[in-house]
Amino acid sequence: MTTRHGAATAVTICGAPLSVGLAALYLLRRRPGLAIHMQIDPSRAWLREGEVVLLGKISTSWRNTLAPLITREWPGFLVLDNATRSEHPAAPVGLLDPVQCQAELAEFEPWLLNDPAIGAATVRVPPLGEPLRPSRVLEASFSEKLDLPVLFEAPAAGEEFAQYLPLGGGSTMVRGLSCAPARDPIEAIFGAQYALMEVLAAFER
Repeated sequence: MTTRHGAATAVTICGAPLSVGLAALYLLRRRPGLAIHMQIDPSRAWLREGEVVLLGKISTSWRNTLAPLITREWPGFLVLDNATRSEHPAAPVGLLDPVQCQAELAEFEPWLLNDPAIGAATVRVPPLGEPLRPSRVLEASFSEKLDLPVLFEAPAAGEEFAQYLPLGGGSTMVRGLSCAPARDPIEAIFGAQYALMEVLAAFER
């Protein structure tokens, strides 16, 4: 469904819950009056433990979309790739709360459709990093020395890398995520977020 100038007035967004929710929030704030049907993959559930997102080097529109959803923020991050430790001290990242994403969407309920609109455009969004298993929160002296999160610790074997997110008070969230062999660490961490932004930028063009 489009206006006479070619701009979409309704869209169906398909994919995993958090990606669909973020895409909907982004478009609803950018395009007032846009009607959206969120077609969520029934095989996936909303994350409850959060997702790490890049907050630096993104557009103002994306920062405005993410800001209300961030529960913890760090000024940079670390990568432990085999014997190499690299620091990214000027690349702010944040822990996004999926529950808050759902709460923000509730404010736009009048523009959220239960069913696809006839002739609506369709946007398929990639899934953001989904943990392979529930995250663990550890209480250990290790976390007290960790000022920046470790967003990539190279897997000893297989296709899983670990993340360590300092939560304060000596607590650290430990996550395990999938990673293709020989994949660049930065691509493994933020590749899905970059892909999501590119898909929506292409829709807006």
